[in-house]
Amino acid sequence: NLDGYGDFAVGAPYDGPNGRGAVYIFYGSRTGPLAKASQVIQAEDLSVGTRLSTFGFAVSGGIDLDGNQYPDMVVGAYESDKTFVFKARPVAAMEASTLFGTERKLIALDERNCTVVQTQKLVACTVLHSCLKYKGINVPSMLDIEISWTLDARKPRNPRMFFLDQDSNSNRTLSMRLTRDKLECRSDTVYVADNIRDKITPLEVEMAYRLRQNTQNRQRRPRANVEPVLDHNRGTVQRDTINIQKNCGPDNVCVPDLRMEVKSVDDYLLGSNNLLSVEVLITNRGEDAFEAGFYMAVPNGLDFRRVDRLGEVKDVPVLCTAPSAATKKTLKCDIGNPLSSGKVVHFNVILAPSFSAGMGSSYDFYLETNSTNAEIEGSQHDNVVRKSIGILVQTELSMSGVSLPEEFLYNYSEYRTLEEARTERDIGPQVVHIYEIRNEGPSTIDEAEFFVLWPYETLDGVPLMYLLNQPETHGNIECLPTEYANPLNLAIDNALARKSFLDKVGVSGTSFSSTMGRTTNEYHRSNSGLAGGQGNLEFEAETTSDAASGSSTRRRMMSQQDGDAAPSRTGLITEFMHLGDYTGSGVGSTASHDLNRFENKFRTEYSQQQLGGGSSSYHTGSSSSAASSSGRQTHYTSREHQHQQVESATFASNAYNGIADDLDHDHEEDDYDSYDRSEEDSYVDPVHSGSAGNRRTYPPGYGLPHLKQHLNQGHENVDQKFRYYQRFDRQRRQVKDESDRALEEALRCHATRCAIIHCKAGPIGNKDVAFIALRTRAVAHTFHQLSGSESLYFSTMNVARVLKLPYIGEP
Repeated sequence: NLDGYGDFAVGAPYDGPNGRGAVYIFYGSRTGPLAKASQVIQAEDLSVGTRLSTFGFAVSGGIDLDGNQYPDMVVGAYESDKTFVFKARPVAAMEASTLFGTERKLIALDERNCTVVQTQKLVACTVLHSCLKYKGINVPSMLDIEISWTLDARKPRNPRMFFLDQDSNSNRTLSMRLTRDKLECRSDTVYVADNIRDKITPLEVEMAYRLRQNTQNRQRRPRANVEPVLDHNRGTVQRDTINIQKNCGPDNVCVPDLRMEVKSVDDYLLGSNNLLSVEVLITNRGEDAFEAGFYMAVPNGLDFRRVDRLGEVKDVPVLCTAPSAATKKTLKCDIGNPLSSGKVVHFNVILAPSFSAGMGSSYDFYLETNSTNAEIEGSQHDNVVRKSIGILVQTELSMSGVSLPEEFLYNYSEYRTLEEARTERDIGPQVVHIYEIRNEGPSTIDEAEFFVLWPYETLDGVPLMYLLNQPETHGNIECLPTEYANPLNLAIDNALARKSFLDKVGVSGTSFSSTMGRTTNEYHRSNSGLAGGQGNLEFEAETTSDAASGSSTRRRMMSQQDGDAAPSRTGLITEFMHLGDYTGSGVGSTASHDLNRFENKFRTEYSQQQLGGGSSSYHTGSSSSAASSSGRQTHYTSREHQHQQVESATFASNAYNGIADDLDHDHEEDDYDSYDRSEEDSYVDPVHSGSAGNRRTYPPGYGLPHLKQHLNQGHENVDQKFRYYQRFDRQRRQVKDESDRALEEALRCHATRCAIIHCKAGPIGNKDVAFIALRTRAVAHTFHQLSGSESLYFSTMNVARVLKLPYIGEP
């Protein structure tokens, strides 16, 4: 290029993509040869008609063959028997510049001195000056140059600077004819767009130029003069930058100091339907913060709703982009550009919980504020906040029941014994007990289990209540089949079997049962007609459902007496609580419960009175319910539940649907074998204490011989059943917890033998309701043997235990 520094060529006859040879041209410089070759000529670049090889085996140069004052080069390829002459082109050395017309290289956005032609909008602007001149040995006197400008070249996708005479155009290309050794210049007015975000990155202009090619005669004659070329060592691109004026002192470099404070509740009650609010306060204690932003990673289980501004001063706009999958559920907010020194941004982020499986026990937030201009090193500790909000799960499971009918009269002579019965109507009156299970919320109960106990025979093994069908259910509840449903295969009344007793009490419409805190009084009269040898006895009871602390439900059934002529009756008192409580069932029982020691004492008594006549009446008491959900309660994880499903079904059939015998009427925890106690408890209604009659009090060991006989028949009592339960549960834990003990206590049937139906429900949402209905027949001959002409009271029982609460697993 004749710049005074020696250039040289290197032949590489076996180089190139196919090993056919190449020649490298290197320029010299003041510091020595340039490391990168300025030109590479490969054998593949030459069209000679034959396959060329060993190109560059011989190289000769330093002689001007065409008289243009530039040394030419000859290259030989001996295997191809070829020699090539390369002529050097004249080199034009271009001197070019493009500069913004401001001395301080600053543009103030608030100085709007120009008007956009198309929109007539005032904008901040400046002038761009561009100049070019070329020189060289034996170069043409005039050259045509093609020039292109790119404004804001660092951000080509979203440019901030445009040509004033071409609105919204940041690129320009044109041709100029230059005269050798003569400087040619032009000026263009450029402007900065309004409301730009990035005020930190400098605005850069890029000017690129090249020689225009002669397109009229591309096929050059071999001996014609060659066209010039630009000296690429000088470069073919010129650049200049300008900064946006900022309120940052003489150096125009802003160093902010952002600080963030976050406030929220410590815990959130799942299912409360309340929105979750996160309060954010951001202040700038330093210089202007450009493109100040707030970012919050929204945890799973929360949906973004809105941002509410707080405080009296709201001069800083807050513009937020809702989180999405594209942003990885990150809320992004612009809080000022710039967020000036001393400014405060105060707002609330409103979120709505959305429930989904697999959630953790807390909402874990990551919040950050920053700007495009960096803070002082070490001052970013108050820019990031990590906040965890615990998820509280609170449920209140309430149960209540109703008996259809509440009382009935019967004449046992109209019925057969169970051995002689052929149809269900031969047994005795129909009795249906319906239980309502309600989640008072606010959280969802993922899974709960229920044990329905009903007295199917007396302690002496005499049939008492005959279950006709599998239980009828409504809602998200399922019961395992029980082997006690019509075990004698009696002919079932199809009309009654197909009838829905849940529909009868209005389950499909409004709920039949009383809600928590409401008391329902059920009145039943007792009439004893002694004349004519006929006696009709009716049952009178009061059923109460009230709200109490500890998520409890209490129902009490009491007998009353109408007048002096009425016969004395046995009182049935059942009281139970959710926390491991006990419900007495049968003919006259009372229960007292100590939640701390789990001690229970039960009294059972029959009261008799001489009555004339051969007809008697029988009454059913309202069904009662209890729940056990104390302490740490066991549950299956989803995988464990599937793995144990078959065993669970077998367990429920053999154990929960088995027989619950308990003759220890004075029971203390862990004292399961003391059946032969000498204590006797009796219950006397003070109202009836003065009436004539005989009272029988059964001791705690009553029925023990029959118990042994019953066990020899292959049945299980409660203790055996729970030993089986422990074997089944051993894979999950070895030690029985308080929940198991409470359940064991609750599943004891003291006055009769009870069969158990095991049901599971879930999920039970806030205010969701489920129902269980049992259709039975009272064995009339058994009731006559037990009570003669007296009223008889009995009840079923429902025991509940919460197994799994939402998202946190074990309660």
